[in-house]
Amino acid sequence: QYGICNFSRYDFEELIDQYRNHADDTLPYGIVITPHHDSNGAFRDYSAIWADLAQQLKGKYRLRFIEAQSKSDILGRLKQCHQVHPNHKIGFLFLGGHGSPESINFGGEGQGKKLLKDDVSHIDVSRLQKFFVEEPPVVLISCSTGVDNGIAQSLSNVSGDVVAPIRDTQLRGIKANMDGEKIAFDVKYTGADTTRRYKYGLAA
Repeated sequence: QYGICNFSRYDFEELIDQYRNHADDTLPYGIVITPHHDSNGAFRDYSAIWADLAQQLKGKYRLRFIEAQSKSDILGRLKQCHQVHPNHKIGFLFLGGHGSPESINFGGEGQGKKLLKDDVSHIDVSRLQKFFVEEPPVVLISCSTGVDNGIAQSLSNVSGDVVAPIRDTQLRGIKANMDGEKIAFDVKYTGADTTRRYKYGLAA
């Protein structure tokens, strides 16, 4: 259901919880999407970060881990999440892939394997609203996507709040900030002055 092949990327207890409680719809939830294909091992060392985030969210949100290999694959996973969790829409998104200023690659060649800046400008917002809460926070785990006029800035016109790195980097830490039903994330990547936040197309 979640397409997970790279089990070592995740905290074992969190995977067990996801397996045992995959149909539990009592809590709101957010998703972590990473690519099946990871040629340089960029996503293999984040299990401690995901375990820490799960502890921060415990009793308030569930994490759902997903692996995908194309844009159509992601859409299919979103539809499955919607079917399994009819009482809650997706509250936030961590989206990983090998990045450039104008694209996120989920593995391999071909345009279907990449989310392009041009794709973002043509997103049907009303279609996304079926799956996501209004203004869901989005964090990109994708190198160089946070540069000015890049894909992260374009995506913020759709989702409202996007955090992304401006250069080649690794995810270092996540702090969840919750205010009632609202949630936001402070994100640290390796390297000084690497993080950028955009809100509705403007640097925040």
